[in-house]
Amino acid sequence: MTLAGKYEDDALYRLIQQAKRNPETTSLATHLQGELTQYWITMKKDPGEIYRKFQLDEIQSKKDIFNKPEFAAWVNYADQLSVTYPGLPVSKTSTLTKFFLLTMIFSSLLWP
Repeated sequence: MTLAGKYEDDALYRLIQQAKRNPETTSLATHLQGELTQYWITMKKDPGEIYRKFQLDEIQSKKDIFNKPEFAAWVNYADQLSVTYPGLPVSKTSTLTKFFLLTMIFSSLLWP
């Protein structure tokens, strides 16, 4: 049984992130992150879904998003997906626009 068969994507991603924090498991975790990314590419996971898995939609200050390693990983995922499947419509811009727009709408509803 593989890790992907035993854990949901979100749980597996969090497990890998925890392993990256431990110097003894950083190398293995980095390798597993690459394997997980390849699995997502094979499954043609929507970039918006990966954006949420990386919890980029939960970042309060959107100007800080560009400093997050998860953002770089998400951009890398979207780039790899578009290279692997050139006919697949993959747009980082539309995903970012969707999440930034939703944040602005919810902010205006909560704090008019």
